[in-house]
Amino acid sequence: MTKSQILILTSNDEIGEKLTNILHQNEDFHISRVNDVINLESAIASTSPDLIIWDGQDNLTDLPQLLTNFNDHHAEISVILLGNEPTYAMVLNALRGGCVDYLCPPFIEEDVLSIVNNSLKRSRKSEQSQIILSRMTEGIMVINPEGRMIFINHAAKQTFELETGNLIGKHYKEILHNTDLIALLEPYHTAENLHGEISLSDGRVLNCQVTTIPEIGYLISLQEITHLKELDRIKTDFVNAVSHDLRSPLTAILGYVELLERVGEVNPQQKEFIQRVRLSVQSITALINDLLDLGRIEAGFDSQKEITPLGAIVRYSLEGLSNTITSRSQVLELDIPAETPFVLGNPVRLRQMCFNLISNAIKYAPIGGKIRIQISATDEHVIMQVSDNGPGIAPQDQPHIFDRFYRASNQPADASGTGLGLAIVKSIVEDHQGRVWVDSLLGHGSTFTVVLPIVEKP
Repeated sequence: MTKSQILILTSNDEIGEKLTNILHQNEDFHISRVNDVINLESAIASTSPDLIIWDGQDNLTDLPQLLTNFNDHHAEISVILLGNEPTYAMVLNALRGGCVDYLCPPFIEEDVLSIVNNSLKRSRKSEQSQIILSRMTEGIMVINPEGRMIFINHAAKQTFELETGNLIGKHYKEILHNTDLIALLEPYHTAENLHGEISLSDGRVLNCQVTTIPEIGYLISLQEITHLKELDRIKTDFVNAVSHDLRSPLTAILGYVELLERVGEVNPQQKEFIQRVRLSVQSITALINDLLDLGRIEAGFDSQKEITPLGAIVRYSLEGLSNTITSRSQVLELDIPAETPFVLGNPVRLRQMCFNLISNAIKYAPIGGKIRIQISATDEHVIMQVSDNGPGIAPQDQPHIFDRFYRASNQPADASGTGLGLAIVKSIVEDHQGRVWVDSLLGHGSTFTVVLPIVEKP
């Protein structure tokens, strides 16, 4: 049976000798000593300890930071803090630094062995969990709030073709060079849970989920969805072909419907039937136009882009919606600087994006409700937010609202629309190398956030 490696860090020879003698009572322990923190890393490299008993008396001032730094780089090693007196401050520092337990003299053999054995058991459970995560076929990474790597499994290393050496403790920007993933982890994101698609250099596509873990950092999980993207492309091609073929006969139907009243008198009931046919054809035509727009955007047909002020696009989009806002007695709040940053984009598509988001807010804000549009900027990005105080979106619906034809579970049955507005928004944003997401709380409304890269005006 492999012995448990225990490293004692103390400059006090008497304490070190006392603990060594007690721990030697257990034949399954192998004990090593190190005198100071300076030599700790070399001792870890030579002994590969499962547990460290750390004397905190020599570095009381720097102890919390020393323990935190150590835990960031060696999360797999359990630490028991050693102190002369179990003061509240020492125990608090131990817990904050990631220690699993606390020892103080006088050292009673039974207590010391019990604490060490229990700590090793917890360490083994943690090690088992790490082994399970390491063997998963999905890529898993964990970074702390400062962006330093806490854990990365073999699948994630293979995905990003990373070196096999120790990556723990390094900043993710030093390790990862995928622009999609780095953009997803940028600090302007405020949502607790984020997800997006990551494109790799070999053509594969990954679904990336970023989950905030309080007081730990961020869990990043990766699943390959290349085959799903290919199926989606085939489906899109089919829908585009059918939509294109339907457009001409629908135009003909609508034209003949418009002529019916001109070729002879019709009674009131016939007029009602004609109007129903007209509205149905217009509704189907709007759906087909949206499908064709979506196909054009995803196929990259609107590749021509120019330097465009996003603020002007928003104001232009509002011109066609001001009457609707007035008719619904809604309050519009604008927070758009006089000079907004420029983006490299297709003005027609950007206007469509703004129009869809704003009209969506108008539709779901109540009569007399409030709509807020805000534009701000960081050094590299312009951020547009469209908010309403409507019914909000249920948490289980939020990951899917940008999917085609998806309807939220709390959406009124008579709510108008083709179900493609937000899918078009997402496609336009992604075509402009940006990101879009929603923050929503049931009963308190929704905020849609669009982030686009800034471009300097020549």
